[in-house]
Amino acid sequence: LGLLSAGVVGEDEGPIASGQAGYWVKLQGLDTSAGSLDPPFSEDGKDFTLRVNNSKVKTLVLTFELNIQKYDPLEIPKIFVNEAEFKYNPVDTLHYEIPLHETVAPIDHVYRVKVADPIGAVGWPFPHENAHEYALRVLRPPVYEKVVEAAAIDVRSVDGSRIKANRDFDPGQRTYSYHVPGESSAVKVFVSCSPFATGMAVDGKDVPINETQTVEIERASTQVHVQCQYFDPKYSSIAQEKTYVLHFERSLRLEDFNVALKI
Repeated sequence: LGLLSAGVVGEDEGPIASGQAGYWVKLQGLDTSAGSLDPPFSEDGKDFTLRVNNSKVKTLVLTFELNIQKYDPLEIPKIFVNEAEFKYNPVDTLHYEIPLHETVAPIDHVYRVKVADPIGAVGWPFPHENAHEYALRVLRPPVYEKVVEAAAIDVRSVDGSRIKANRDFDPGQRTYSYHVPGESSAVKVFVSCSPFATGMAVDGKDVPINETQTVEIERASTQVHVQCQYFDPKYSSIAQEKTYVLHFERSLRLEDFNVALKI
């Protein structure tokens, strides 16, 4: 009975003062407006991954929860996000907004949330700060249909003269036709994939990304398929790609054919 009473008295002693051993420097909860934490949040945890699978989410809101009963109203802890102090009123809901920039690119960024004793680092000769830090890695996939689009298509004869397509380039249009002069037996094709693309292929064969390719034209009509690709296992186990079909028609002269007459 004596031990139990002592325990109850200890619980009623109230908050531990700033600067004293045992001053509480942990969050009670951490909620997010989108995605889910892996592993689930725990006050003793340190490293978490937040996957925001919806690439259209433009703002992520973190909600910090403090166990306010552990603090004197005049000695609340300081909270820092990436070393910048987050000013707050303990009677309000603690919202911290993270803008997810309007980009088609993937997002992979770490936010470091630190809860610290407001007195700062103390001690001599080696000052020590009473603090606990949470590392929150935010992952958002790219806008897949955009990162696999081509930015430009340029076709030239071997002498460098440009060969125009049947239509102006539009990344949403997948098929283009080209009329190749009869004396040309090859063309130089340059397809510029998105700067966020991770790979490129011609007729299903991997080639160096954004490098000029030579296409041999041995018949009156030749067709090639150029794919801009994206793959990163952090965001998806499935590779994404968009295929552009380039159709070449060559005007052949009669002397290009071997003709045998039989009488």
